Amino acid sequence: RQEGGGGDDDDEIRRRMKPNGKTFVLVITAIASSFDRNDDECVARARDVYEMMETLYRESDGNDETLKPDKRVWSALIKVYANHARVTGTAREADDLLSKMIVAWRDRAQDPDRDDSSKTMPDLSCFINCINAWARSAEEGRLRRARDLLVAADEIYQQTKDSRIKPNTRLYNAVINAV
Repeated sequence: RQEGGGGDDDDEIRRRMKPNGKTFVLVITAIASSFDRNDDECVARARDVYEMMETLYRESDGNDETLKPDKRVWSALIKVYANHARVTGTAREADDLLSKMIVAWRDRAQDPDRDDSSKTMPDLSCFINCINAWARSAEEGRLRRARDLLVAADEIYQQTKDSRIKPNTRLYNAVINAV
């Protein structure tokens, strides 16, 4: 800091600081772990952070790939919705994000020019957190949806044989919790 307040230095630091995808993931992950606030507030904050990320990406005209929402940020949001599932609609939002991830993964997997489809493939924790969101919600059909997600995870595993999606006891326990 310069003598006398250093306002110019502060402005320079702010100008040079630029959030990226990791920044947004860290903030959303912190919100997911925040239980000292009410559920509505946590969900609203996570949505605001995600919308800010999308806005910054759009404002870059899609040129700043570091701000493009991806598997990591969607996974963090699903975790928020699982941890704060008493908020109406969070189970559906978690489900919608997981569906978005699956579509992105399948699109990439079908593109012969891309060999990086594993970067978009949802891992088992995405399925577990989504099922937990349904299990903790008061929405009707939660058991059916939990079962459907279990089947979807197993289908992806059978197709890929990728250990990151292999069903395990945590996944089955999440489905049982939906009962």
